[in-house]
Amino acid sequence: MSNISIDSILQASNAIIINPSKSLKDFGIDVFLLHTSPALFLGKKIFDLIQRKKKESEEKERMYQEIVARQQAAINKQKEINRKLEILIRESDVRNERNQREIIRMREQIKNLEEVIELLGKTSQQVT
Repeated sequence: MSNISIDSILQASNAIIINPSKSLKDFGIDVFLLHTSPALFLGKKIFDLIQRKKKESEEKERMYQEIVARQQAAINKQKEINRKLEILIRESDVRNERNQREIIRMREQIKNLEEVIELLGKTSQQVT
């Protein structure tokens, strides 16, 4: 097969228009290749289109996976925050319970001290 360029095809076309008795074979252009080149060109374009669509699809899938990974990371982070908050709540509940017991104990001490003060008041009155 000979090399076919657009320039050689144009030169052959011009020569054939000037002298219609000449054929493409006279210029070294393979007629089969000339007839199949549009199909090859179209095939290449279709192949490129399919490849582009495939790359776009892969890029969409990659972006989707990235979004899912980010969402999963955010969910995991939120779970960790919730776990820490639950620990803080439990610790706070324990402190609150301890403080409530301390308040009850102090109220009892105040009551006991009031009774002691009252008894001391009665005994000081008896002494006088």
